[in-house]
Amino acid sequence: MRPRTASRRTKPDSDGVADRVTEFAKVQNPLGFEFWNGGVIVTCQSELLFLKDTDGDGVADFRTSLLQGLDSSDTHHGANNLIYGPDGGIYWQSGVFMVHNHEHPWGPSLQSSASAMYRFDPRRHTISMHATNSPNPHGTAFDYWGYQYATDGTGGRAFQVRPDGNGFNDYARRFRSSEGKKDGLFWPTADGEPPSPLGPLVAK
Repeated sequence: MRPRTASRRTKPDSDGVADRVTEFAKVQNPLGFEFWNGGVIVTCQSELLFLKDTDGDGVADFRTSLLQGLDSSDTHHGANNLIYGPDGGIYWQSGVFMVHNHEHPWGPSLQSSASAMYRFDPRRHTISMHATNSPNPHGTAFDYWGYQYATDGTGGRAFQVRPDGNGFNDYARRFRSSEGKKDGLFWPTADGEPPSPLGPLVAK
């Protein structure tokens, strides 16, 4: 498989068309990236790389592996869509048919074959499973208020990722919560109570 090229495009004349393309780095099967610490973190199955341009020429001259053990047996379900969370963690999702095996000195090792979302701390180099999602998770984002959302490519559904009361995060799989519960994106609140994620947007 040919390495893909991470490139930077510039358009100094502002005509909407790139006038120059600079090859930033060669990366194997990049399915997600996120800017961090003056550089970029990018997936490169079976690694998570950190690339940085230190001399200003537009080419990554610093390259190091932050994490190893990402399964590369099915590129369609590989670690994808990196996003920097408001807590400083790097989040991504990976689908079924994958087995990830991560070891690090700062916390328990993680071996997982679940279709799920994972959280990586680039400062401590720790990895943990954040929430389950199946079978084909692609896409995650945080909104202005810090609420996290994720999507599943097979069903085409979007969910909110939230604590389920036991310290683990799960997905809200309905728009309006069940009667007397908070299992959706909206539930009625009394005066003085924090609003539900979609509370201000839902007409009474």
